[in-house]
Amino acid sequence: MPSAPGRVCNRCRKVIPAGQKRCSCKPAWEGSSYGKSGTDRKQRAIRAQQLRDHPICQWPGCTRLATQGDHIRNLAAGGSKYDPANYQSLCEPHHTEKTQREARDGRYGRKP
Repeated sequence: MPSAPGRVCNRCRKVIPAGQKRCSCKPAWEGSSYGKSGTDRKQRAIRAQQLRDHPICQWPGCTRLATQGDHIRNLAAGGSKYDPANYQSLCEPHHTEKTQREARDGRYGRKP
């Protein structure tokens, strides 16, 4: 019985064998929800309001312009997604520092 012909990759124009979902030139995470914020309209509105109300980074001692609306207590630790009191305005360096610390604590099972 003949098998189905392969498809042509739109990116590199190589033939993708029948039964294979993606070409090797396309990373496995591309097209997935990985790396997307996963925020909905209500959450984006709360973040925008937070940045309007608090345009300066709320990290102690920082005077930079805030560019990120961040959860004070992250969702994985039980923080509320829609509670405006659970948001803070942070500049990019402090948001990165806080997020990396939370990820590191989560990997090693540390409680916040």
